[in-house]
Amino acid sequence: MSLGKVISLNDEPIEIPKIRRDQHKRINNIVKTNGNFPEIALGLVRDYTKGMEHVKSVQWIQEEALIKLVLKSDYSKMVTEYQFSLEAPLTLETPTL
Repeated sequence: MSLGKVISLNDEPIEIPKIRRDQHKRINNIVKTNGNFPEIALGLVRDYTKGMEHVKSVQWIQEEALIKLVLKSDYSKMVTEYQFSLEAPLTLETPTL
């Protein structure tokens, strides 16, 4: 009679929630282009991440001028946080003669 393999909680693969590189680039682009209007940037990031399965919350930290994206996997206690700084887009003035 074989007993088989003992199953424990440590045998479960650890899933680290991440966003893809193109998603990170898109969110960073949204935040940078709307740096002067944090409420609009926050709304656009929330709309963009609405379909992502691991996204737990999108927050705006007003004191530090950051948008924080918190990812959490479904069954584990792993949490990943991404922070995007709200920088105003740099506009160069055209020289006048």
